[in-house]
Amino acid sequence: MQPGGYRPPGAAGGGASNRSTFYVINGVFIMIWGGLITLGGLIRVVGMALVLMNEKIPPNATGGIILAIIGLLVSFLAGIIMVIGGISLIRQKGLSNAKSGAIIAAIPCFGCFVMPFGIWACILLFSPQAKQDFR
Repeated sequence: MQPGGYRPPGAAGGGASNRSTFYVINGVFIMIWGGLITLGGLIRVVGMALVLMNEKIPPNATGGIILAIIGLLVSFLAGIIMVIGGISLIRQKGLSNAKSGAIIAAIPCFGCFVMPFGIWACILLFSPQAKQDFR
């Protein structure tokens, strides 16, 4: 930052008007991807329940089934957090929710497609300007 508080237009995400656009772009992608993860988790949970109800489970498979259910619940929860974070980014309200969604979106195991948007959102949200942008 230059003396007097002036920030050049291309520095750290652009001016104030551009930052709102960046929040919306990242929020939309994070929200859509989180919705897809949540929907996929729901489909897998229902499928797992149907299989467990209709199949006789061998006793030695119980540990694997429990781990699979835990994995499904973690991905479902991550998807919900991403949806809430994306909505918070779009509305520019709830900085902590937006940060949580962006951090999860930046983790590669939840989708390499959304990871760049998660990283970009983290850069915007962890800057000092973010507290002023979120009301």
